[in-house]
Amino acid sequence: MTIATDDRGTVANLGAAPFAGTNYRMLGEVKLMRDSFSQLSVGLLIAAILVYLVMVVQFKSFKDPLIVLLTVPLGYVGVIGLLWITNTNLSVPALMGIVMMVGIVVEYSIVLVDFANRRLDEGLSVRDAVIDAAHVRLRPILMTSLTTWLALLPMAIGLGGSGTNAPLARAIIGGVIGATVLSLLVVPCLYVMMKQEPKNSATDTVPATAN
Repeated sequence: MTIATDDRGTVANLGAAPFAGTNYRMLGEVKLMRDSFSQLSVGLLIAAILVYLVMVVQFKSFKDPLIVLLTVPLGYVGVIGLLWITNTNLSVPALMGIVMMVGIVVEYSIVLVDFANRRLDEGLSVRDAVIDAAHVRLRPILMTSLTTWLALLPMAIGLGGSGTNAPLARAIIGGVIGATVLSLLVVPCLYVMMKQEPKNSATDTVPATAN
């Protein structure tokens, strides 16, 4: 991407006068990546809608799937951060890693929300249910994340001639790290905010008991 950007700037600085009647276009991976960006945005939108509808049927709720899908941007934070730290350009393999990362990070939120709903059905309050879910599911989530990092680490650092697929592994690792840390903090807060019952009924009963 850096070479392509420099080439565009060079041609723009030269102007049209030295090359009257000529034009240029980008080919190769640059063109493939641009086409992939447009196709990926449409594909992610369709996938998000389908996943949301499936989770609506599973959870029998419109709020729970929203909580789950809101963790996807948390994974993007980790992807951007790790790609920036490793000085990795956003290429087609990195885009493929982002798509794979989405499926992994969504699973973390599904586990948390589903366990919290079970505890809620057992009579716990919303706050206690989500705290218990985060406490109980913390170790399995961390173990799953750790095994993912370790499995992709050789590919991420380019061992064994896998340098071409390094952006894919780095995108997945960054997304998993970001989603693991942030989802354990953000998902419980979102759960409490969206599940907390309004306190209108409690305020209405005060005058009645006073009389």
